[in-house]
Amino acid sequence: MSKTSKLQHYHLVAGTAAFVSENGDIEHTNINTTLAGDERYVTAKQVGLAQQGIQMRLFERTGGPVDVRDVFIVGISYLGHMTPEKFMHGIEELQQNAA
Repeated sequence: MSKTSKLQHYHLVAGTAAFVSENGDIEHTNINTTLAGDERYVTAKQVGLAQQGIQMRLFERTGGPVDVRDVFIVGISYLGHMTPEKFMHGIEELQQNAA
């Protein structure tokens, strides 16, 4: 493990974003994001960061900012205690296969 790699606790956050569509309707979409932190527990600040992460993923999907009405956290799953390198291991291959 290098000096810059420290162990972190990772969580997968599943959520739903409610937003105004182009035709003015309220739409909902399910989105995942991840959290990394020094402790196994999830703080209120991290819940807020997860909600922001869900909004950012929504903006990526829609091609830009949309009128977000609410973000619901549906579930948080603990993934483990590992280095960032271990967490991301194999992601490049997965992304190449998806392209």
